[in-house]
Amino acid sequence: MKQVHFSLVKDMITYAWAKAIPGVAVFLSVLLFIRWLGPEEFGYYSLLFSFVNMCTAFSFAWFNQSIIRYFSRLQKQGLIASAISGGWLFSCLISLALIVVLQLLQFPKPSSFLLLSVLSISMGSFSTILVLLQSNRQASKVVQLNLFQASLFIFCPVIAVYFFGKFHQSILIGLIFAYLLPSLFYFLVKGRTQWYIDFEKSFLSLKKFFSFGFPISFWFATSLSLRFLDRYLLEHYVGIVQMGSYAGFAEIFTRFFSLILFPITMALHPFLTHQWNNGKKNLVVKTLKWGLILQGGIFAICILTLLGFQGGVLKLLSFLAPGLNIEMSGVVLPIFIGGFLWQWSLLIHKPLELMEKTNKMLIFMLVAVGINIMGNVIFIPKIGVIATAYTLIASALVYNLLTIIVSRDFWIGKFQL
Repeated sequence: MKQVHFSLVKDMITYAWAKAIPGVAVFLSVLLFIRWLGPEEFGYYSLLFSFVNMCTAFSFAWFNQSIIRYFSRLQKQGLIASAISGGWLFSCLISLALIVVLQLLQFPKPSSFLLLSVLSISMGSFSTILVLLQSNRQASKVVQLNLFQASLFIFCPVIAVYFFGKFHQSILIGLIFAYLLPSLFYFLVKGRTQWYIDFEKSFLSLKKFFSFGFPISFWFATSLSLRFLDRYLLEHYVGIVQMGSYAGFAEIFTRFFSLILFPITMALHPFLTHQWNNGKKNLVVKTLKWGLILQGGIFAICILTLLGFQGGVLKLLSFLAPGLNIEMSGVVLPIFIGGFLWQWSLLIHKPLELMEKTNKMLIFMLVAVGINIMGNVIFIPKIGVIATAYTLIASALVYNLLTIIVSRDFWIGKFQL
């Protein structure tokens, strides 16, 4: 077990590097976007970007998660290339159709269909490439591609703002190139021999992908809808300016947890699926418990630091992002806790994912979204923006508790749900 932990820690450090520079780049970009755009335009950007994230998750997550789940099996059968090509094309078509329909319904804010669609496909393609590298245990290449994309994540919006002005559309145009250029680089230079269309070969694989992955796609889209709905309902009840400030705080702390905790999830995911497929289920349980304890310990250190130096943290944020409304500082602690709980859920629900009970994950996420909507609708008019922050905690707690209750047999080694 010690050797397993050592190997995983080595992968975590590698993935930490893969997330560190992109994470810092994204973190800095949020601060820059708030400075450039101000709360109102940043609010519009945040609303549309979260909308595109939601659509991309629905369109590509089924495919990406299925690659991780079945990569080794398809590789042995010689079907991985055909499955990838067919799945990617179908994901793009889903994304286009979804955005067209929602924009025709003027949901959320009418914008350029072309802009949103190209951004969604660019983001989805980049995520697929990272998943392929991750599934093939090519952590160093994940680092290289992330470094390239990280530099573009700031550079491309800077160029777009210079040419098109300080508008939320300018940032979205810049982000298209930030995701598209690394994808094209991999496709043309690194992966040109791995991509071809053969629907006859890929049909059976994609059928299995649909069965396993579509509940996950709905899950990802539903989970990201929490961020989107927060912004949508805040704009409706308190206006775009206050929503923009809340979105700024939420983005900063969300990116923080993604930076420090997600490398653990990235390292564990392919290892757990590989060991599970090889029948080493007791090892999976022990390793997953170890990962949860590790993330919990990191969170404990972080929250004690925040409680001890909250005043200094707020002063630093007001200096780095003067557009933020520091009078809303009461949202910081609940956003911090809620952000961790949702990051933790990516490991807590792993038993359901491994046992292909993704439909339960979706049901529990729908319950969480229902709590989120009710909490916001009932309490925002009464107590304001702080309601959204505490609703974030409530929805995460319900999701995690339901998941633990239903997967209790897994944790004691029965492996039955």
